[in-house]
Amino acid sequence: MPEALAAAQRLYAGFAAADGQAIVDALDPRFVGRTSAGLPHGLGGTYEGPEAMLREVWAKAYALYDFRPEPSEYLEVGADVVVVLGSYEGVARATGTPVGARFAHVLRMRDGRVVALEQITDSQRWVESLGPNPDDAARNAAVVRSVFDGVRRRDLAPLLRAYAEDVVIREPDALPYGGEYFGHEGATAHAAGFVEAWDRFQPAIAVRDPQEVLLDSGDKVLARWHLKGVARDGAKIDDPAVSVFTMRAGRVVELRMLHYDTAALVGFLTGAGPVNGAHQARRQ
Repeated sequence: MPEALAAAQRLYAGFAAADGQAIVDALDPRFVGRTSAGLPHGLGGTYEGPEAMLREVWAKAYALYDFRPEPSEYLEVGADVVVVLGSYEGVARATGTPVGARFAHVLRMRDGRVVALEQITDSQRWVESLGPNPDDAARNAAVVRSVFDGVRRRDLAPLLRAYAEDVVIREPDALPYGGEYFGHEGATAHAAGFVEAWDRFQPAIAVRDPQEVLLDSGDKVLARWHLKGVARDGAKIDDPAVSVFTMRAGRVVELRMLHYDTAALVGFLTGAGPVNGAHQARRQ
């Protein structure tokens, strides 16, 4: 058996036995590992030395997944390169969801040991099998709360920090500030339109308080809240609403507003007097 092929098979025998020492023994002391950038929990990257690869990648991966790489084919490419094809078979420990991610490992050999490994794998299968990341959910909820806090204080800055540069905001067309708004310029116009329509009916923070309740749904945060107002003649409105925040990398990329009764909102705003110069400035 050629030396390169035998060295590759020793490495996968170590994986099959979950034998850390056998894995390290199959690697050259000058080993460099490169893993797919999209792997969860920071597993993607470049690692120098057998111990670093074992500690920072393989040990952490085995803590997250009850699986092992199952080689299906060894392809010898010259005297010192072997490409191993296969799949990661097993489940995520937290969810029991199968991983089943295909892989190609490019192994380079030196003196009968693996001196370099480059991993190409379906990183999305790794991510999906883990289910939602609680850290991401907490971060997304904090970002959405900052939006509501900005609305309470009539402070545009936290809203723009929360919104992605390409954010899209969608309001029901019937409202004076209804329609679609694009980017930070559109978000600024949307905020100005909302304030112009509602400020005179929300003289105090207690009236402005939306009393939001947040529900996480993966890359979306659903907010149940109330849009309230008090007119000079004592007329009041309290409209239940739902906003759907679509998140990407900790920022809002889409915000869709859904109101229980838009007709009642329009009637309240127009019945209490015209809204002067309601903002319709949008970027289409």
